[in-house]
Amino acid sequence: MTSFGLARTTIAAALLIGAFAGAAIAQDISQNPTYGTVNLRSGFVPDPHSISLHAGGELDASETIGGDCIGSVAGAPDVDLMFTAGALPLYISVTSEADTTLVVNGPDGEWYCNDDYGSFDPALTFGSPQSGLYNIWVGTYSAYGGLQPADLHISELRVVTEEVVPTKVPPQAGIDWRLPPNFGSVSLSSGFLPDPHVVEAVAGGNQEANTLGDHCRGWVSAAPDFNLTYDSSGEYDLTISAMSESDTTLVVRSPDGVYHCDDDGMGYPNPQLLINFPISGLYSIWVGRFGSENRDALADARLAISEIGLGPDDDGGFAQTGDIDWSLDPNFGSVTLTTGFLPDPHVVDIVAGGSQDASQLGDQCWGFVSAAPDYDVIFEAGELPLTFTATSQNDTVLVIRAPDGTYHCDDDGAGYPNPQVTFESPKSGLYDVWVGQFGIADNFIDALLAVSELGLGPDGSGGTVTSDVDWSLEPSYGTANLESGFLPDPHVVSVAAGGSQDASGLDFACNGFVATAPDYNLVYTAGDTYDLFISASSTADLTLVVNAPDGSWHCSDDYSGLNPGIEFLDPASGLYNIWVGTYSDVDTLPPSTLFISETQAHF
Repeated sequence: MTSFGLARTTIAAALLIGAFAGAAIAQDISQNPTYGTVNLRSGFVPDPHSISLHAGGELDASETIGGDCIGSVAGAPDVDLMFTAGALPLYISVTSEADTTLVVNGPDGEWYCNDDYGSFDPALTFGSPQSGLYNIWVGTYSAYGGLQPADLHISELRVVTEEVVPTKVPPQAGIDWRLPPNFGSVSLSSGFLPDPHVVEAVAGGNQEANTLGDHCRGWVSAAPDFNLTYDSSGEYDLTISAMSESDTTLVVRSPDGVYHCDDDGMGYPNPQLLINFPISGLYSIWVGRFGSENRDALADARLAISEIGLGPDDDGGFAQTGDIDWSLDPNFGSVTLTTGFLPDPHVVDIVAGGSQDASQLGDQCWGFVSAAPDYDVIFEAGELPLTFTATSQNDTVLVIRAPDGTYHCDDDGAGYPNPQVTFESPKSGLYDVWVGQFGIADNFIDALLAVSELGLGPDGSGGTVTSDVDWSLEPSYGTANLESGFLPDPHVVSVAAGGSQDASGLDFACNGFVATAPDYNLVYTAGDTYDLFISASSTADLTLVVNAPDGSWHCSDDYSGLNPGIEFLDPASGLYNIWVGTYSDVDTLPPSTLFISETQAHF
């Protein structure tokens, strides 16, 4: 593509000078377009939008505009495009048997031109298009052939050339959002009533949804089941739900071309998607069947579209399998927290356990919880992660329903017997929290729940109370401040390995015995080039424990022989607390060497 920009004021001045010199009248963006005005919003269908016209005109673009603009064009635009942009690029292209050129005046007042993008056909690509008016001229390279038949194509998917001229009927093979929906369509504007809008549908098909992305599941039809054209005011989120007696899935293509997928967002077997800050445009919706055995197996389903989080049954979500219900009042109250809240952690006394099997919410959920949440957290997110930790004398589990309706579960994330769930990029909204007991129904025990942006557990330590290991203590062998690209590499430290604390309580992957305080602290400024390697060597059998900047624990035993090593891919900047331990509980602390490197593990 060739293009250039020229301010309108410069153009106006040049044209004024040209008028005195007897030059031809230039392109006039204020004139009515010869072939009409097109109003398109991102996600438009059909894509491409094509217009038949005659290319050419009486003006030489190289004289009236200059720069890279060439060809014979008209004074008035051929087509005016009023475009509402989304996240997709914008492609404007021409196909013709003649040698054509393309001239566009964009919403920014700049001129963009092209001659031969492919063969003799021109095209322009706007990678991050602006919303507004695009004045479009289609010219002919030669001034002597007169007006020539041509087709102008506007697309968010590709440049259209003679080799890929769009067919009138979209392809039938594979999942295709352009096909007519199976069960109709609706146009809804923000504030629509009744809410929810409910549609009877049939779930399933013979197309694998995972072709749209690894996070998509189930079997769907080639065509959407339902199309929603939505006019958003920006005030509401958009919830799309499906309910069936079978295990169903959801696939939604939003107007920006992004596919959103869910399996059990509202609890098995029913999916739900929450689209925050929805944009206006076309939402294509598929309701699928989960499981390889369910290809071509269809099931009755109900689809719901809501701005207030309602499902097809008209209440605050679906009737759950079992009695777990996030919409019930929490057993031990609620709190509203804003990023940066103090004190951190926010700690609550609760009672863990219940009669409901958490596995009904997903294969990754365990234990027995109460029907109602134990605690609700209404959170206004910032840039920090959000961590939930529970501690008890018994083996406890955590279940958390995030603001997008997804469930997150953990057993021993903070070291047996304590669970921990961290949201690295938390969303604002309601977090429903259950604290359950592993393997025991209808048994109750006192527990503490902590909510933290610093990865802290209820006792204020790094998420665990199973040992006296304390990352906040002064390191025994000092601190290094290293920036990516540091020299010498490796950075080498002599330490005495081991201690009296059992590291297995920190995380299921941790072994050995370490000191209470870190052996060494690394304050690291990461770059975009290198990974980070932390390793240790000794004549003894060593282990390695690192508390990363996000509060997570990383452990190694035998990375190379009896020597441990940990590699951080795309490492974060911040504080790394490092312990060098011994695999066995020994009376003497063997001398050892700690290595910090950006090239490899050292031993």
